[in-house]
Amino acid sequence: MKRHLFISAIIALFAAITLNAREKQTWEGQPYRYEVIVGVAPILDHTAFYEFISENFGSSMLDLIYAPENGPVYTAGGYSAEFGLNFRNWFTLTFNASASGIWHSAYDEITRRSDIKSGAQLSLMPVARLSWYHGRTVKMYTSLGFGGGLTVYDDIVKPHLSMYFVPVGMQFGNKVFGTLEWGTGINANMQAVRVGIGMKF
Repeated sequence: MKRHLFISAIIALFAAITLNAREKQTWEGQPYRYEVIVGVAPILDHTAFYEFISENFGSSMLDLIYAPENGPVYTAGGYSAEFGLNFRNWFTLTFNASASGIWHSAYDEITRRSDIKSGAQLSLMPVARLSWYHGRTVKMYTSLGFGGGLTVYDDIVKPHLSMYFVPVGMQFGNKVFGTLEWGTGINANMQAVRVGIGMKF
């Protein structure tokens, strides 16, 4: 899965670079050199958190017998903020910070006490964005980012690597714009779709 995701990302970025390689532009020629974007994405799969929980609570027979009984998992989704440098009309380098969190009830059979457990995932990464369609108010692009961050659960902290791949993303507008991205990632606080709003300056 991870290998296929990586290969697909490299192929898509290579194609986008090839399409735009002949355009001669400069940093000074960009009408807006910078941009900021805030976004939100639904978190549909909590597998990463479950894996983290099982790793830290152990997997022996005693651990399985005496582990707390967990209730349904809830999340507020994934949130992100980006600062971008528009080096070319077709190339933007952004710095992405994202976070997501979960919480659930846990019942301990030994102490007969209920508690609320919570966790969070934080990621930071540079992202290369290559645009391959430019309309008057619409831009379409492909993005790829690599970085790292921290997963925190019940006072346990673990570092992780992050990857973010968007085969198709869209911007609507000019100085103030909206975004819609279809993609996926590994520890990137995004699954399937992310929407956002941004401003260029």
